[in-house]
Order: sequence, then C-alpha cells, then structure tokens
Amino acid sequence: MTRILLLTSLLAAASCTDVNVRRNNAGVVSLSGGHTARISADDLVIVLGRSGFSPDEILEHGPGVRNALAMRGGAEVRKDGQVVAMMSVLDGALYVVSQRGGSYVHDLYE
Repeated sequence: MTRILLLTSLLAAASCTDVNVRRNNAGVVSLSGGHTARISADDLVIVLGRSGFSPDEILEHGPGVRNALAMRGGAEVRKDGQVVAMMSVLDGALYVVSQRGGSYVHDLYE
C-alpha cells in the first residue's frame, strides 16, 4: 500500500504543468478514443500496475498516458518498437489491452 501511495505522489508530481520541467513522453502515442477523461493518479497507478508495468515504467510512461487520455481519449504504450498496451476511455470506463496483464475494463467512477 505504501508503494502505491508513493507511486501516486510521484506520478502526480511528474504530470505538473511547469514549462521548466521536461517530461519524457517517449514510448507513448496518443490515439483517438471514444471519450476523453482526466484519469486520477491513483487510477493510473492501479491500471498500469495491473497491466504489468514496473514502478519505474509507471513513472516513465504514466504522465504520457495520462495526457493522451485527457487530450485524445486513447493511448498506446510502446517498448522496443512493439505495442505493449493500449487504453481507451468510453462511457466512464477505461478499456485496457496489454501484453502482460491481458484485457480488462477499469471503472473510473467507483
């Protein structure tokens, strides 16, 4: 539980809007999804963790995924040129397909 709280705090800090802070969005591609949504850092840590991402990968890709879902409603995460996860928002739920975590739906408004 402590690990999730720490990752949530770090992810929230990494998604700040300060122009002096460089964000690494490499490996994340925005996709047009059904709807856009502002995903909480808690939900994002849970989803990426369930999808098989390590804590370091969550910190690396989390801000890019969060921005892609907020701006276009979909995100694709790539590693070594291969798609490892795809996410899309539709009707208050985040639909996820990942190599390591399988396919599932995460309710965003529980």
